[in-house]
Amino acid sequence: MGDLRGVWYGVRVVAAYELAQRLQSRRRLVTLAVLLALLIGVPFALARFLAPELPDEFEIEELAVGLSGSSAVFMFVAITLFASDVLNSVVADKSNRVIEVLLSSLRPYQLMAGKILGVGAYGLVSFSVLVGAVAISAGLIVPSSLGIRLTVDAGSAWILLLTIFWFVVGYFLFAALYAALGATVSRIEDVNQAVLPVTLVSVVVYLVAYMLVITPLGETGWGRALAMLPMLSQFAVPGLVLSGALSWPLALLAGAINVAALPPAIWFAGRVYSGSALAVGARVPLLRAWRGQSGPD
Repeated sequence: MGDLRGVWYGVRVVAAYELAQRLQSRRRLVTLAVLLALLIGVPFALARFLAPELPDEFEIEELAVGLSGSSAVFMFVAITLFASDVLNSVVADKSNRVIEVLLSSLRPYQLMAGKILGVGAYGLVSFSVLVGAVAISAGLIVPSSLGIRLTVDAGSAWILLLTIFWFVVGYFLFAALYAALGATVSRIEDVNQAVLPVTLVSVVVYLVAYMLVITPLGETGWGRALAMLPMLSQFAVPGLVLSGALSWPLALLAGAINVAALPPAIWFAGRVYSGSALAVGARVPLLRAWRGQSGPD
């Protein structure tokens, strides 16, 4: 029990430091404020400008399709942004050799977990605020500008909670992979090459998810099956539920599959991170990091 308390204490210290660093950054807070203003102000201005041009047969279904596509884009940008923040933190610690000091009193997995949780806490708060702004804009401001009356019910609240859930799942998955790959390099200029595999996969699954959301493909059997896949679900499921193409039981099944995929993904990331955290100089191959054959040069 004492060992567990010690492990959790180390994780909590790192997480608190990472969170405090971001909350004290004026640049980040100003960026968040600007995004809030854009998410509320721009849709309102566009709706007011485009309302006279909309055809009489404009229906709520068209608005739902647009919101579904936007949810995939928004989720992709948010998850990539905050997961990349973990990557940058890991590489920064290695490039200035701070990681050697940290690992003299912490275990590698404590440091990795603390970074993921600290950045994730800031990301969750920021994402929740931005989702709230989008909900206000999409659910109240824009419809009223277009002469559409929407009602907010329990289903709307569940969709918001579903969106936040998928952000958390997607963030932990991508942040763990980014942290592991970031630990294999010690120079900023090597980062892009190190994370290229995950970047390519994330772009491909995002494009597939976007097509599922905005086209009838999401209503087919194989389209629903694709939406269950980890790394793709977080981009597709919120939009498919919003458009009505995916039922709540299937959405819950996708959530269970993705939650079950987190432990092996985090375990893999932790092993690679532990095997390459102290390596400096050239990039550490994944197989060598997996075997734990790297160390300070």
